[in-house]
Amino acid sequence: MRTLLPPPPASSPDYSYPLASLAARILYVNPLPSTTSNLPLYILSAAALPSARTISFDDLLPYILARLPSTDDLISGLEYEIIFFAHQEEKKKLPGWQWLVQTYG
Repeated sequence: MRTLLPPPPASSPDYSYPLASLAARILYVNPLPSTTSNLPLYILSAAALPSARTISFDDLLPYILARLPSTDDLISGLEYEIIFFAHQEEKKKLPGWQWLVQTYG
């Protein structure tokens, strides 16, 4: 498994605004906190995933993960919840198992 690096800074010529924009549609913060825990609530929408045939999920993943709180935030006690919305019709858009294991591992 390769080491996952964060995306380049927005000021870098290597920063991809299209990937950042796509990541913002895939993972976003709900404007209201969780009703059960009052924690920030992140929505991960499989419907917003592009086809695995048209984009590299390895390139996209750092932009998605950068939308979550940082390791420093988590160490300092920040907590959050994620809701993953998926649908059978979206299955063809999902990345392979190896990518999912790397992401959640």
